[in-house]
Amino acid sequence: MCWDADQTFQQHGQHIETTVKPEGVDSSRVRFDITVEPAGPIPGFIVKRASEHVLDAAAKGLTELISSRSNRDDLT
Repeated sequence: MCWDADQTFQQHGQHIETTVKPEGVDSSRVRFDITVEPAGPIPGFIVKRASEHVLDAAAKGLTELISSRSNRDDLT
């Protein structure tokens, strides 16, 4: 799954790729590749904080997506 953000005054671009690979019967390995092109220089501590926030949000969003799909599949 891929997602690209529109350009803003803070960043020239943002690209996120999510890959899910089955591992065993009830588990999967998830890989997030996130590329952000800021509009200007950013201090390292802000980059680290933003990276953690983006990864947490991506993991939460993927969990909600999978949960909503599995609940929908149970109804059919």
